[in-house]
Amino acid sequence: MSTVILDEETKSSLLQDLTDFFQPSTPRGFLWHGSPGTGKSSSSVSIAGEFGLDIYMVNLSSIDDKGLLNLFPELPQRCLVLLEDIDATSSKRAEVTDLNWDPKNIGSPPKREIREKVSLSPLLNVIDGIGAPEGRVLIMTTNHVELLDDALVRPAG
Repeated sequence: MSTVILDEETKSSLLQDLTDFFQPSTPRGFLWHGSPGTGKSSSSVSIAGEFGLDIYMVNLSSIDDKGLLNLFPELPQRCLVLLEDIDATSSKRAEVTDLNWDPKNIGSPPKREIREKVSLSPLLNVIDGIGAPEGRVLIMTTNHVELLDDALVRPAG
């Protein structure tokens, strides 16, 4: 944490909170938001190093519900999970995107790919549900906190 630039009071409070976390059986999660390049992910890596935790980085824009639900039971109980781009979740089940569309081919239909996004219910289950293990630190990051569902920004419990 010596390479993380935070005011000392905030840094001390964060480290104390995590130190306390490893004693009781309370799930611990953080939501970090801000502009790109403000240190959200690098601070997570630094925290993992400070507490000797393996870090698992999950980009929610590249995984679907099934992948997320299959991934979390495989993670060790004591680790740090970094869920990047938490705003990539959706209440919609699928997103249709055009692949290889060329505006010169006006008469031909674009190739389409249907890609499911992580939906809110499975996400809440893995981060705060019955199966959420003790000893796992969860950090979620977003550049757009205003896009998040209220269920993601409320205190856990």
